[in-house]
Amino acid sequence: PFDPQRLYVATHSGFYTSTDGGKSWSDLGWNTPPSSPAGMLWRMEPDPYQRGHLLVGIVSGTYGIGTGWLYSSSNYGVSWQAITMPNDLAWISNIAFHPITPGLVYLTAAGVYRSTDSGMSWDRIDNPQQPEMQTAASVVIATHPRPMLLVGTAPYPYRSLDGGATWERAKSLPGVSAYMFADGD
Repeated sequence: PFDPQRLYVATHSGFYTSTDGGKSWSDLGWNTPPSSPAGMLWRMEPDPYQRGHLLVGIVSGTYGIGTGWLYSSSNYGVSWQAITMPNDLAWISNIAFHPITPGLVYLTAAGVYRSTDSGMSWDRIDNPQQPEMQTAASVVIATHPRPMLLVGTAPYPYRSLDGGATWERAKSLPGVSAYMFADGD
């Protein structure tokens, strides 16, 4: 978000970066702590407020099921630190930084999680009374005309108008799990 010439590629074998729009690439390897579990990089998001800060979701197991781990880098992917989650994390399907609130991040992984410190600590915010939210596959954020979170689940989407404190099933076609707000609207 700070440099349109900087690109990242995460693969099973490593992490690559380009600072010249993809003309040349540097193989940074995958420099996680030695105790890190084996898995594949599945989700990556750059922080739109902090230069060089990235969050990466690593997964193991079959698509959609299995264990997930979250890592953070503050130096453009040169090194990574494991993030401790509040409980065992499932397959990480989406990471979304809030478009106007620095430090606010949402993550879906068989539930919905929120961080207010750029991804260093997390709270689970989905509603256990709505078991469909356990299939959360995506989260999108609207900023106007009113703030809204929309979480795509296997049967129906759920929305929150208060940052994830309360949720309601939204009206939509059943079976759609990926959504997008155009320009935050």
